[in-house]
Amino acid sequence: MIRFGILGLGNIAHRFARSAQLNPNVTIEMVASSSQAKGEAFCQKYGIRHYTQDYTQLMDHPAIDAVYIAVPHGRHAALVEQCLHRHKAVLCEKPLGLNAAEVSHLMQVAACEQVFLMEAVKGYFLPARDQLKEVLKQGAIGTPFYLEANFDSVVPYQKGKYLFEKGQGGALLDVGIYPLSFALDMFEGDPVVAQSKLVMSQGIDTYFQALLNFAGGQSCLLEGSIDRARPRVALIQGTQGTLEIPYYYRCQEFTVTSKGQSQKYESSWHGDDMSGEIQEVVSCLQAGLLESRLHPLCQSLKLAQLLDDIRTKAVCFDVG
Repeated sequence: MIRFGILGLGNIAHRFARSAQLNPNVTIEMVASSSQAKGEAFCQKYGIRHYTQDYTQLMDHPAIDAVYIAVPHGRHAALVEQCLHRHKAVLCEKPLGLNAAEVSHLMQVAACEQVFLMEAVKGYFLPARDQLKEVLKQGAIGTPFYLEANFDSVVPYQKGKYLFEKGQGGALLDVGIYPLSFALDMFEGDPVVAQSKLVMSQGIDTYFQALLNFAGGQSCLLEGSIDRARPRVALIQGTQGTLEIPYYYRCQEFTVTSKGQSQKYESSWHGDDMSGEIQEVVSCLQAGLLESRLHPLCQSLKLAQLLDDIRTKAVCFDVG
């Protein structure tokens, strides 16, 4: 049994708790939040025995094996490091750090302390993702050479919400990892950011677009936003057909079209869309591993480096 503690009780923490309840090898021992009312309500809803307003009390609790970090982005790195120094395994919501320097430092701390660390990017752990990669490997669309993926949504402005705070907010940090991680999972090698652009408003990026080129000749056009909506889909083009994946970051189906014929593939989650990442933590800890086999820390660093490069190379359009 893996005993979790949760730091931060926002919406994603509720989703984690629901998913954790579906896993017979997981229990949530304690949660921590600065809001007593929120903490008590969370415990009552999910049958959790212990609540604290003191994050360090949770980290130091002897009954905690692993900590799920679900606080705003800007606090991830510091809390991850504190947990690692206390020899608590960590599952941290994406992004693991605000930049590559933070991620690299956390990797060094985890290695030094010999403690498990994983970034929560659920797409890597979906059954349909494995099926998708196998279909590509079998040559269903020939040789893949181009990929498009987006994560666009409209998020109403909320004063004080981390998503709208300079430094830790914006579309790139919040949703950029979805299309970027998908591209890295589909094409091998280290991509180069050929060009990128950011639409800025009140100090944060509300839209990003990036063109990546891979050493193998493949290219990717990726975008994300918090100021516009369109269907979230990925498209992979090959020399003999196309592959369309609706909701690729939590997919349960995809369609292959080749030579005028289409075939739909379906694959259900084992639980829900977060169950896979939770089970990966359980499996790794039971096996004595220090990082995920499906989403290793070098991949988290590569994602962070891409985020840095997109920001550095971006043409910025400030709309006020």
